[in-house]
Amino acid sequence: MLIRGRYSIGYYPNSRTSIKLSAEAGYNQYWGTEQINENEETDVNQTIAYGGLNLGCYYYISPRLRFNLDVYSNYQFSRDKVMIIEGDDGFVKSNDLHSSLSAGLVYSIF
Repeated sequence: MLIRGRYSIGYYPNSRTSIKLSAEAGYNQYWGTEQINENEETDVNQTIAYGGLNLGCYYYISPRLRFNLDVYSNYQFSRDKVMIIEGDDGFVKSNDLHSSLSAGLVYSIF
């Protein structure tokens, strides 16, 4: 099962400058079996939930010079069912936060 959503909103104060904010969220659920060896199988049960925000800015400084800025942050939670020892199943959980910042100047020769 997979559920996903995304929403974006933009602000354009003039024809050469823009600011865009995007938000996304999702939920994945996997069920099934996995072959351990030719005689054994184990159940697979994995849950992943995530959410993220992205802010992008484009600023016109002059006809030849532009400034770009992107800020992104994403959070992910996952839970996996694993076989710890024969006959005993457990869950492994993880929480991850990822963020990035990117900035740049673009100079056009022509």
